[in-house]
Amino acid sequence: MDTPRRPHLTALLCTSLFVLLLCAPMFAGKFLIGPESDSFVGGYAFRAFWTDYVRAHWAVPQWDPYIFSGLPFVAATHGDTYHPIVLLRLVLPTDMAMNASFLIHLILAGFFMYLFLRGFGLPWVAAVACICFCAASGCPGSRPLPEASPIS
Repeated sequence: MDTPRRPHLTALLCTSLFVLLLCAPMFAGKFLIGPESDSFVGGYAFRAFWTDYVRAHWAVPQWDPYIFSGLPFVAATHGDTYHPIVLLRLVLPTDMAMNASFLIHLILAGFFMYLFLRGFGLPWVAAVACICFCAASGCPGSRPLPEASPIS
């Protein structure tokens, strides 16, 4: 198969369609993260607290009073306190914002992997096949477990 006329745009579309298929349960209102995952056990509560606090005070929480006698919130390892994607939580419920974040990051990771592989000289078809295999394997492919989610 020859390289398409607009290879990068076509690769981005292929990546997006494949990831949308992988994340299809989120469009039925399902939470893509299973109850045993670190993202749920160690992340959902912090993200929900951030969302509630920012919606109430229009400021990033500095202190989390719900853990022990309190814990510094910004200094703790929550990971995405200042990441631009957190703004989705201001317009979407926390679980749907986490779904959208997962979807966006997976599309971007796939597209940049495609660019990386093309930079190494892989043919277009091989690079697109690699991003699909990568998206469907390991952590990305095993994360969407909506049937087991306690939030759905």
